[in-house]
Amino acid sequence: MSKLWKESYALNIKEIDNQHIELFKILEELLNAMSQGQGNQVVLKIINNLENYARMHFGIEEKYMQKFGYEKFQDHFEAHQYFYKKMAECKQAFQSNNLIVTKDLMDFLNKWIVKHICGTDTLYKELFIQNNVR
Repeated sequence: MSKLWKESYALNIKEIDNQHIELFKILEELLNAMSQGQGNQVVLKIINNLENYARMHFGIEEKYMQKFGYEKFQDHFEAHQYFYKKMAECKQAFQSNNLIVTKDLMDFLNKWIVKHICGTDTLYKELFIQNNVR
């Protein structure tokens, strides 16, 4: 369990909540590295982990949304695309020797994760539960 995870973030859909906890573990890894002055040493690994996580997690969410005819699918899909775009921008910035990217990445993740999980994801919660996603 991540120290950053709060029960108030839970959607009460075990499959999705467990995936969200994994996201918080990645965030915590970056935070720990930054607190030890090692953020720049792990940022590329973290970005790659975030991209891999996103492909898996977003793919599952989007599969369910399409299967159940989620009416806000396009908006949710676009939020996922924005996340991919930001990861690509952070990776490019880091590879261009922009060392501030670690802080920028952390700022983005802190805002995006909570807003997405506690806002955007809650919109599909009832639909997934009604369709027996556990």
